[in-house]
Amino acid sequence: MKKLISIYLLLLAITISAQQLKITVLVTDQDMNHKVLVIGVDENAVNGLDKQFEEKELPPMPPAGVFDTRIQLPASNMQTWVDIREGNPGYSATYKYKLIWQHSSDATLPGVLLKWNLPENTSIDIKDLFGGVVLNYIFGEGENQLYVYDNNIKGVNITLTIHGEPKAPAGFYFDENTGMQDYTFSWFLTTEGRVKIILYDSTGNSINIISDQFQQPGKYSVDINPAQLNFVGGAYKQVLEYYGSDNKLLHKEERKVNISR
Repeated sequence: MKKLISIYLLLLAITISAQQLKITVLVTDQDMNHKVLVIGVDENAVNGLDKQFEEKELPPMPPAGVFDTRIQLPASNMQTWVDIREGNPGYSATYKYKLIWQHSSDATLPGVLLKWNLPENTSIDIKDLFGGVVLNYIFGEGENQLYVYDNNIKGVNITLTIHGEPKAPAGFYFDENTGMQDYTFSWFLTTEGRVKIILYDSTGNSINIISDQFQQPGKYSVDINPAQLNFVGGAYKQVLEYYGSDNKLLHKEERKVNISR
């Protein structure tokens, strides 16, 4: 007789604020083997391993027959027990997580149970790792559960959707170095308006206006060479100001950038 697995997932705690959404997940099989996983969103996170949220790369799974569960990071084979993504939980967005597990050879009870309690203005889409051939469900806020009776399913893809405010009219996105000496300052607009981006040194002095013009929605970038502008190495601050058609300041944000010579 084929032995089926029974996994029990329970969202133990939910933390949500203007800057952070954190969901604690307890994964337990029917023999009471268990691990704690954490998924979420935070403005100060990065989309890789983030030590400030206790994210760390795990060694390979233990030998077959030993219960284990973890989160596999996107676009890599790295696995962790905590995966906090960069983003603001106050704005509408989607975030994808991949939960994987292996069952204990001692497990005797059939079935897989997923159980959770989502906060307001969120939903999740759960699909199996085969693209939703066997599992394909959407659940809204509140308590829900899903039973899976298939021993071939050893993980799920979870899409967390936040139904918040529309994204800010302007903001920074990930900066990339274009070379040893060149830096790219990048930003986006969701609605047309005037954008002013100022670079400040560590003492708060304005040293360069990267952009100050009316722009249409889209992504923009400007390359600068610190050596040509006589910048010294160190910490700098970018400030983005977005002005509407009446030249009224509607949005402002800042971020730090380290420039080397």
